[in-house]
Amino acid sequence: MLGVEATREIIGAVPLDRLVRAPQQLRTDISADPDPARWGEAACNLMPFEPVVDGVTLPRPPIDAIADGAARDVDLLVGRNSDEFRLFLVPNGVIDLVGEP
Repeated sequence: MLGVEATREIIGAVPLDRLVRAPQQLRTDISADPDPARWGEAACNLMPFEPVVDGVTLPRPPIDAIADGAARDVDLLVGRNSDEFRLFLVPNGVIDLVGEP
C-alpha cells in the first residue's frame, strides 16, 4: 500500500498527506481485486489499520486468545457513544456512503 518497509522508523518518515491517502487507495485496490488471500481481513472489513499478528508482539489473533481464556481475569468496561464508529468509516471513504438519519 505504501511501498515501504514495514518498520516504525520508515513508516514514520512517510509524508502525512501520503499516509492519509493510503486507506482510500487501499479501498480502491481491494474493490478492484477483493481476494482475501491477498488482502486478509481487510478484504472483508475494509479496515486499513488493525492489529497484525506478527508472532512476537501479537502472537495470535486476539479473538482466539480471548476465546481460550487469556482475558478471563481482566475486568471489562463496556460503554458506547453515538459517533465512535465514524473512526472506522472515514479512513476507507465509507463515510461518504452514509446519510444523515
